[in-house]
Amino acid sequence: MSQPDALPEKKFDPEDKWDEMKAIMEADGRNGLLAFIMGFEDSRDQRQLLFFAHVAFNQRDWEGKDLDKITEITQSGIDEMLRQSEAEEDLEKKDRFKNLGNIMSYNLSANLADCWPGDDVPRDERHFQIGLSAAIDCIRWREELKGEPSHFSMAWWAKGMHELSLGRKEASLQSFEEAQKFAIQAAKIEGHETSINAQGHWSVLLSEGYIAIAKCASGTPQARGMLKGCYMALEEGCKLQPEQADDLGFCLEQLQKVEGKYVPA
Repeated sequence: MSQPDALPEKKFDPEDKWDEMKAIMEADGRNGLLAFIMGFEDSRDQRQLLFFAHVAFNQRDWEGKDLDKITEITQSGIDEMLRQSEAEEDLEKKDRFKNLGNIMSYNLSANLADCWPGDDVPRDERHFQIGLSAAIDCIRWREELKGEPSHFSMAWWAKGMHELSLGRKEASLQSFEEAQKFAIQAAKIEGHETSINAQGHWSVLLSEGYIAIAKCASGTPQARGMLKGCYMALEEGCKLQPEQADDLGFCLEQLQKVEGKYVPA
């Protein structure tokens, strides 16, 4: 994941602080890590390190790593980004700092979702509740920040995924339909095909698959055929759209995993 434009120009490379941050986290936990980061006098350095920390501690190995600790690190970063946003008088900076919290909140929600191929870390209801709350926050902040359609699509998808995991089938269907609406808008802006076939953009097809899964979970008879058609479109799309093949293939694997968890055999 690349760092967003909202981050300031780096005065130092946060990577240089990784070994020290890792050792502090392993020895003293989140409070020690936050004390280290907030010990930097410049708020720009604090934001830089908070954003780096929520990515690095999620993606890398470290002693004692678990989903709850990663969640605590990320939530602490979100809270500080919002605190700095509220304290800032400059409207442009206020929005930039809020957007950092918005991005971190989406990453938190996505990390807590149980849909990722190759990720079998156990999640329970409280993880899905936290993920759902983070997704709802994202939607609100993206409305306040006038976000792009693709960003709304991602946030609505996250909301729907956690609703599905919580057994809220009708709510998840509505969220996935909202995700697809924004995915179509984004695809059109970028000049992509939006049809549900092998020429369609991966984001539109992914949303279609999730809509079909939510309908299958609710017992809609024709939804299985809808899901099968989506799978065929993704498989053919890998051949017809080589530039999107990686994204299309990952969407297929993701949908198949979610189907296996939430669609009755």
